[in-house]
Amino acid sequence: MSFKFGFTIVLLSTFANCTVKYVKNAPDWENRLGTFKRIAVRIAPESTAGVAEKKLASKIAENYLSHHKEFIIYPYRSGEGICGTSDKKVQGVFQIALNERETTDKLNLSILGKVVSCSKTEILWEGLAENSYSKTTEENQSLINTYTQLYGKEISGKVNGYFFLLQSLLDKLNSPVLTEDEKDEKIEVEAR
Repeated sequence: MSFKFGFTIVLLSTFANCTVKYVKNAPDWENRLGTFKRIAVRIAPESTAGVAEKKLASKIAENYLSHHKEFIIYPYRSGEGICGTSDKKVQGVFQIALNERETTDKLNLSILGKVVSCSKTEILWEGLAENSYSKTTEENQSLINTYTQLYGKEISGKVNGYFFLLQSLLDKLNSPVLTEDEKDEKIEVEAR
C-alpha cells in the first residue's frame, strides 16, 4: 500500500505525552464519506499482541465505529487482498496495527489505525495513538467484566488501556451520515 501525495497532516498536539500522535486524511476523505460507509475491522499481520488482545482490539473498534461513528460494520473474513473475502458490500477496512509491551503493572500500547479502500488499496485515513496505562485500575468494571467474559482473565488488566486508546484514536475519525435505508441495513447487519 502506498500513500498518495497530497495528504493533509493534522498535528494534534506538540506535547510529548499526547495520546494521538498524528492523523492524516486523503484530500477527498470528507467528501468520500457520502458514499464510503461499509467497512470491516482487520488486525494487521505485523501486530505484536496475543490472540486474545487482537480479538479485544477488533471488537472494541467494531463497537465504537458502529455505535459512535455510524459506520456499517461487516465481519472481516481473511483471504486474498486487503478486504479478504468479506461481504461484497464492504468498501474498505479499518486496519489496526497493535504494538503492546507490558510490565507487571503497566501496559504500553501503540495503535496505528488506517482506513483502506478495497478497490484501490488506497489509504484514506490514518492515525497513530500511543500511551501507557495501569493494569490494576478498578475503573470501568462493567466494561472489564464484559470483555473478560469474552476473551479470558488474562486480558482483564488491559481492557481499559485498549478501550481508552482506541476511543482517543477513533474520536479523530470523521463519521458518515446514513440514509434511512442505510440505517435499516446497519440494523440487519448487526442482527446477524
